[in-house]
Amino acid sequence: ETYTKIMEPSKEKINAAYYDLGKLKHVKTSAIKSILYNKFSYATREGVELEIEINDDVTIQYTRLLDTVRILSILLDNAIEGCQRLPADQRQILVKAIYTEGQPNSLFFSVMNSSLPLTIVGDHLPSTKHPPELHGYGLPNVLSILKSYNAEYVMSCEDRHFLFAVEWP
Repeated sequence: ETYTKIMEPSKEKINAAYYDLGKLKHVKTSAIKSILYNKFSYATREGVELEIEINDDVTIQYTRLLDTVRILSILLDNAIEGCQRLPADQRQILVKAIYTEGQPNSLFFSVMNSSLPLTIVGDHLPSTKHPPELHGYGLPNVLSILKSYNAEYVMSCEDRHFLFAVEWP
């Protein structure tokens, strides 16, 4: 009886996590799949519920692979960190990736996480870490990379959810 009370809830969480990890089969670029897997595993260990929605066969062009890895790493680290400040039952992240073939091909991806209320000033999100002058470089790096590709992005915080979404040609 004690085993059932303690283990059943964690069994459901593990099964849900493995179900979402199965969606990574659609990511055809091993470096991106590895980043997503590692961040997913880390989020799970930190008590953060992470959901992944991926359409068929997301492929990243070699010319922007390193930049994509950097962007995903920063955005997912920020999302996990933001969730860690919340009660355990409010820690959620949703990652979406949609690759569209056409003229031109494009990649849409977004990271949305539950969050404390945040104030975005232009394209700047002030760091909450101390000392602040030693932190807060991740998001400016993301924006710099995206601007070099003329990618369109949206950053917002509404209803205790932070969203960063990008359309990348």
